[in-house]
Amino acid sequence: MRVRTPPKPPFTSTMTMEPEDITRHPGFIIHSQVFDDYLAKMVWGAERKEASALLNDKKFSAGHTDIEYRVLNHWAGLKLLEDERGKNSQAWRKLSLTEIVWLRVIKVLREYGLSLKKVRQVQQALMVRDGRPLTVLEIAICLCTKRLPIFVVVLADGNADIADPASLELTDRWLGYHHHIRICLNNIVREIIGVDGDDLKPIPPRLTGLSEGDRHLLNEKEKELLQVARSGKNDELHVLFRDGEIFQIDETKMVEGARSIADALTEINYGEINIKIENGRKFTKSTNKKRLK
Repeated sequence: MRVRTPPKPPFTSTMTMEPEDITRHPGFIIHSQVFDDYLAKMVWGAERKEASALLNDKKFSAGHTDIEYRVLNHWAGLKLLEDERGKNSQAWRKLSLTEIVWLRVIKVLREYGLSLKKVRQVQQALMVRDGRPLTVLEIAICLCTKRLPIFVVVLADGNADIADPASLELTDRWLGYHHHIRICLNNIVREIIGVDGDDLKPIPPRLTGLSEGDRHLLNEKEKELLQVARSGKNDELHVLFRDGEIFQIDETKMVEGARSIADALTEINYGEINIKIENGRKFTKSTNKKRLK
């Protein structure tokens, strides 16, 4: 990956850093172009309203936290969680997705020995808005729904930020390797929402970690393969090579339930369609074989 001078990120880190101070601030995350592109679309794009509804719908109970009530009460007393219960109410109110995710993050940090004082610093870093419509943590959750691998990165001093694998690689190259806690936010979000299958499964870093500035390293066929892989529309991809170059991409989709062959044919220019019945369940497997010129 080509190391570039990072542009000013869409949100401000909890630390400011001048070029000559780069080795003295290991908590600063240098974000990749892929991360910045996703971020700009999520924060300022048309998807923001949909994301806000997902984040703020208070439909979860305290049971979704997998945390004892006495612990929740203690954390609320330390202002790690807003407590909107009435004076005479002992029951916890409904919680939003953002609040549930944050409580799960606290739980992981405590399991790794981070003090509640340092957790408070993490909260300040992740809950900051700085004039943006979403907090840093809310942005991270939204990026998870777009299948971008997202991590919460926490240092021993409580400084925290979010990053994708490419951003972590860039940061390591510029700042060197430093001890940190890295929490995979994708797994937390999937557990809470209860999604089975690959709907929220992160796309492998090898397919997302290539920045726009590095695309000159790929030929046109490799760029097309990358685009097909990133689409997330296929269950299987097979790549055929000829004389060391990509010759054909086989895109396969599996659909369960009744589906007419005519519908499947509309998606295929050259390929094959198979119908499989297993234990009374019907599957249509269609493969579009695309030869690259």
